[in-house]
Amino acid sequence: MKSAFFLLLTLFLFAPFHTKAQLGPAEELLDFMQKNQERASLALWVDDSLIAAQHPDRVSPLASTVKIVLAIEYAEQVAAGKLQADSLIPLADLDKYYIPFTDGGAHPRWLKEQSMRDSSEAVTLLQVARGMIRYSSNANTEYLIRLLGKEAIEARINTLGLDPHTPIYPVVSALLVAREQFPSVKGKALKDSLRSLSDTAYRQICWDIHEKL
Repeated sequence: MKSAFFLLLTLFLFAPFHTKAQLGPAEELLDFMQKNQERASLALWVDDSLIAAQHPDRVSPLASTVKIVLAIEYAEQVAAGKLQADSLIPLADLDKYYIPFTDGGAHPRWLKEQSMRDSSEAVTLLQVARGMIRYSSNANTEYLIRLLGKEAIEARINTLGLDPHTPIYPVVSALLVAREQFPSVKGKALKDSLRSLSDTAYRQICWDIHEKL
């Protein structure tokens, strides 16, 4: 997924500066953007005023920022009565979308918190959504993509005015494209094979894998 929509990083501008060895997250971001101007984009708005920008209209990978869009669509569907926040979701349904060692430990950390609060084998849908946002659980994200529906998410993107924006695709399924599409190809040949796929073909493979999961 690619979009010209970016989080408003006020800390980026207003955090105090330190030496390079003591850089915090905001300063590290600034340092990266200064050294990689062709790889970085930023649009910083305060109220309705654009106060800082670097390639603001460049279409770039959205990565986990897409989870904000999913959270908005989740909230809208709950508010409309299409989903129930307290409905119980078996953990086994989330496990279908979990690939170990691919999320920096986000999903296991979230699961650990749930086990401390409740030893049951199910969590509420609200807990699933919170796990996606607070812990950045990719498994929870993929589950919510399935539950919310591709068409509804795309419609929400349009409603939010996130333009330009390419069509979404499942985040966990994307990790399996190489194995699914080119199982015997390795190294540079694998990179070349993946790059040879058109964006449309790549997204379709992701959705096909999502159906299998």
